[in-house]
Amino acid sequence: LQAVVVGAGMGGLAAAARLVTGGAQVTLLEAGDRPGGKVSGHRWGDHTVDFAPHVFSMGKGGEVARITRMLGVEQEFVDDSPLAKVVLGERRFPFPARFRSLVDIVRLVLGAGVRPQNWLGSARHFLAMTRGGPDLRDEPGEISVREWTSRYTDDRAYHQIINMFSILAFVVTYDRASAQEMAASIQRMVRSSGVGYPVGGLMGMTDRMVEGLRAHGVDVRFGHRVERIETEEGRARAVWANGRRFEADVVLSNAGVRGTAALVGEQALGPEYARHAEGLEDSLAGIMVRYALDRQVIDDRVLFVMPDITGDEFSDAVEAGEMLRLEPGFYVTVGSNFDPALAPPGGQSVVCGTLYYPESDREEEAQR
Repeated sequence: LQAVVVGAGMGGLAAAARLVTGGAQVTLLEAGDRPGGKVSGHRWGDHTVDFAPHVFSMGKGGEVARITRMLGVEQEFVDDSPLAKVVLGERRFPFPARFRSLVDIVRLVLGAGVRPQNWLGSARHFLAMTRGGPDLRDEPGEISVREWTSRYTDDRAYHQIINMFSILAFVVTYDRASAQEMAASIQRMVRSSGVGYPVGGLMGMTDRMVEGLRAHGVDVRFGHRVERIETEEGRARAVWANGRRFEADVVLSNAGVRGTAALVGEQALGPEYARHAEGLEDSLAGIMVRYALDRQVIDDRVLFVMPDITGDEFSDAVEAGEMLRLEPGFYVTVGSNFDPALAPPGGQSVVCGTLYYPESDREEEAQR
């Protein structure tokens, strides 16, 4: 089986790993000069700064760790608690790397400032989200995380925390996220090792994955921008990149649904699916600022900084592009506080950012 994988982001790296360990001959084509896509970084002198503030929801028990082990690559994760600190208005409280006991849930509920009369409803919802509950299994169709949370409590602080969970899990606000998907994702995280950060940073992790792929015989090519995916009778036959044809029995594209549809073309997909792909909405985008600091200014590994507004107001602010004004540092990751080797002695490597929806009419202002 000859396979071509389009894009060396995390999805492309994982696809190539599964294909080659399954016996396929694999070519991996990437337009950029390095792997990882949004899960990458920059090196400035002795600083390595992540491209975006990522952590990994299942750490050493998750899919990334399984892929690296599949390739024979050792990838360690820092996954001890607390993972982060949440700043919610005037309140500050720790965010654990895992939720293994009722004590973890109680600490989160109390730290967030949930009103005493809403403790029981909030705890019941969090238990349902982390352990599973019959209400979602019996639901005839998908409902939003917001609607599901409201069935248990209307507590303002708790809704803020669940909205934050939704953004971390799906990169959409909780009024757009599926409750069923949210519960399934959180339960997988709870059953694993919690949340972790890769030793060596995002660049080190993806570089090691490429080394493992090449050791297994994958032809990894950077600087190869894919121009089109050639099809015949409804099947992919080849990929064209840099004016060259790469034959394939199967093509896996990591270019997103709309990007892949553009590479394949409406004639091969059919007009109905082409319209569907074009009509899909983007998840949240981020405006990032990266710092290579010569001294340490942040004690925490991760900060979630949320304005003290309701969950609905938060969603509306993101939709309207107002988060840039309300909280430009919504999500902060200090890679060197996980792995000191990512910064010179006494320094820090920091990335922070905030959120907006790319299709909003505030995109141009957000980019400025």
